[in-house]
Amino acid sequence: MKRIGLLVAIVAFALCLVSCGGSGPTADAKKMLKLTQDLTATINKAAEDKTIADDEAKKINDGLKEFFDFVKKVDEKYKDNEEAQKEFEEYLDTEENEKLGTAFEEAMGKLFECEGFEKISFEGFM
Repeated sequence: MKRIGLLVAIVAFALCLVSCGGSGPTADAKKMLKLTQDLTATINKAAEDKTIADDEAKKINDGLKEFFDFVKKVDEKYKDNEEAQKEFEEYLDTEENEKLGTAFEEAMGKLFECEGFEKISFEGFM
């Protein structure tokens, strides 16, 4: 349960702090949402049978790494640009994106309940 809370906090941090369009804030926000959608789908598929196989763990680990690497990159890119941060936050501030965040949290909750969860690595992300 502690891990779920920590991961949810990281996602919330990423969605709120990271500010990112083409190569600007809006485009970066869209990419982050796409990464979140893809990762949510990957996790949900893996959790269907309540068992994480080695190939599923690799896909999830790769998705988590890509997501968190992107969050770090974007955070660094816009850390001194309040206008870009605001643009990013405004893009994310929709009911649809809030639902995506909830879906991601629920997927992570399912993942934590699966046999083989220990194959998932959060090292370097926290």
